[in-house]
Parts: sequence; C-alpha cells; structure tokens
Amino acid sequence: MTVRAPAEATQQARVRVLAENPAMPGSDASDGDFEIRSAVLLVRFDLEVAADGVHLDWETDPAPGPEGIRGYGLVRRTAGGIEAPVDPKSPVITSTSWVDPEARPGIEYVLSALDATERWIELGRQRVAGIDGLRAGPQPWRGDGALRVAFEAPAGGAYTPADLEVALFDAAGREVAVLARGPLEARAGIVQFDWSGRMSSGARVAPGVYFLRASAPSAAFHLTRRIVVVR
Repeated sequence: MTVRAPAEATQQARVRVLAENPAMPGSDASDGDFEIRSAVLLVRFDLEVAADGVHLDWETDPAPGPEGIRGYGLVRRTAGGIEAPVDPKSPVITSTSWVDPEARPGIEYVLSALDATERWIELGRQRVAGIDGLRAGPQPWRGDGALRVAFEAPAGGAYTPADLEVALFDAAGREVAVLARGPLEARAGIVQFDWSGRMSSGARVAPGVYFLRASAPSAAFHLTRRIVVVR
C-alpha cells in the first residue's frame, strides 16, 4: 500500500483508499476531516558553542531517505540580512549535524527540508546569542569562587588583539589586578574566562566596589563594568 500526503499543511485532509491494481474496482474514504500541520516534523534543532565553532544538530520525522525527504538546506543569515548556504558547494545536505567555524554573535541559522515534490519547507531557526557590553558574575561576588568574565571579541575575530588587557581597578582608579592579556581566543566571537580573585601578590581581593575594564587601543575597544565584592 502506498500512502501519499499533501506537501503543504491543510486543515481539511481525508484518507482515501484506492486499489493499486486498476482491475480491482472500488474505493473508500474517511468520514471526517483531519489536520496536517506539516509534511515534515522537526523533532529537535540544537545549537551549542564549542572551541571549534558552533555545533548544530537536528532530527526530523521523516528523515532523509527513499521514503522520506530528499535532504536539508542550512542557511547562515548575518545581522545585516545577508544569506548564504553554510556549504555553497552543496546547498542540499543529508547529514543531521553541522559545525560552523565562522560563527559570530548575531548570526541566525535557518533549517529547511526538501520534500519529495522538490518543495522547500522551513523547519526552524537558531541564533548565536551575543553579549551586551562586559559581563562579570555572579554579582555581588563573595570572592570564594571564580568570577566569570565574558565579552564579544573586537571586530568579531577568532582572537582578540595582542594589546587587549582586562584589569580590575578600585574606586580611586588604582589598578588592583590584571585578569588577562591578549591575544585571547574567542569561541563563536565570544571571549570567556574565569578569574580566581587573587591579585598578583597572591592575596585575595578585598571587599569593596571595583571597576572591571577590558581595552584594546589598536581596535578602539573599551568596556567597563562595576563589580561589588562582599564577604
């Protein structure tokens, strides 16, 4: 028996049974209508930022194959609206995962399926989250664990400029500690690291109000964030 379903969503679908052998007369149909929301079901579409780029994994029902869909289209869309397949040489892929080493904050991925009728069906979207300014937490910080620092790399590169410096200053503007110096690796355009809370002398930073500054003069890059340390 062969079952044919509409290529598009419909609210008025019925099952009709016909004999494949023309010599056998007769047919039957369902009594009522039912809804087909999509010819392809997106089971999951996951995005994870890793050291080698953004990992995308997905699953559909049906999967690519003789009785399923022909394949997938995965398009990278920049914040400026420019679209391009992640693999220009092969716009239709049959794998269910992809690693994009060129990912940057703000990039959106659009996943589509190519069905048996050569029709593209959009399945879902994922966006690489960006970071607004300089992040440091938790806040207030008790100083008994790591302080997580994160920010977008200047110019969205894979590494920060060599003159990048992340330093902590007290309320009087005196430098208390240097947390990191460039070049630092950026994963999907994001720089992220932990600081133990110890100064160059080895002592823990004292309670108080501080200012965290990330700067790279060569890239005209300057970010500041207020930090509160408590005990």
